[in-house]
Amino acid sequence: MMTTTQASKELGVSRQMVYKYIERGLEAVGEKGQQKIPKHAIEAWKNPVMLFKFNGTIK
Repeated sequence: MMTTTQASKELGVSRQMVYKYIERGLEAVGEKGQQKIPKHAIEAWKNPVMLFKFNGTIK
């Protein structure tokens, strides 16, 4: 699990943008202001094609 600060560094965006991503569907756990983001969610957000491959949507 990553903090929003760690996620912002990993994604190369601001913390505010991470919160927008969460509003748009980025997986996060916890209450607002204390949210943690699973590492697999960050990887999927960075490369959505991999998410589709993982789910078997793209072959």
